[in-house]
Amino acid sequence: AGYPGCMSTSATNYDETANVHDSALCTFKIYGCTDSTALNYLSFATHGPEEYAADRGLAEGATNVHACIAGYPGCMSTSATNYDETANVHDSALCTFKIYGCTDSTALNYLSFATHGPEEYAADRGLAEGATNVHACIAGYPGCM
Repeated sequence: AGYPGCMSTSATNYDETANVHDSALCTFKIYGCTDSTALNYLSFATHGPEEYAADRGLAEGATNVHACIAGYPGCMSTSATNYDETANVHDSALCTFKIYGCTDSTALNYLSFATHGPEEYAADRGLAEGATNVHACIAGYPGCM
């Protein structure tokens, strides 16, 4: 009678006494990033990048395809005033945007939360001088209320 076991020499539980191969009994190393906070975390990895490097005899500093990639949060919205091209995790709470509006507190259409006035809007949009500007301030007329 045969003795079933894992006869795959690359398996972590290779059984040299087995004489009938049963692949269902074999377990293999699954390399990957095992740091759950990393961008490339591999939940089913059984061995991390350190074990991969050791098993492959990689020199220190050598490229390790299983190295974990740390997340760097930042504003990744290209239309934001503080777009961060070095970020690899988008955090919208970090983004700031231009809010156009009338910034003259004496105008009828004053917008208290506007960060940029009609002049900046015109410049950003390349409007010709005298062109209609939807953010132009409307002067108030005393006594007309």
